[in-house]
Amino acid sequence: MRAFEVELLTVMWRMPAGARTRKHLCLARGLSTGEHHRDESEADMELHWVTLEEAVAMCGDGRITEAGTLSTVLLTAQRTAA
Repeated sequence: MRAFEVELLTVMWRMPAGARTRKHLCLARGLSTGEHHRDESEADMELHWVTLEEAVAMCGDGRITEAGTLSTVLLTAQRTAA
């Protein structure tokens, strides 16, 4: 994916009690797709497009459980709310 514009949403600590690493969460706009270049470990992954509203619902019903993804989806919903 390529983005025309990238906006920093927040910086979060991945595991503040353990490894002191930060994760930068961004909102990308003006996306265009390109050719996939996956590592061997990613060979079986599938890409699924959903609307932001569906992603928010997925956060609420447990289909999205990874902390960085949850945070990014919910911050994006907040940032783009009319």
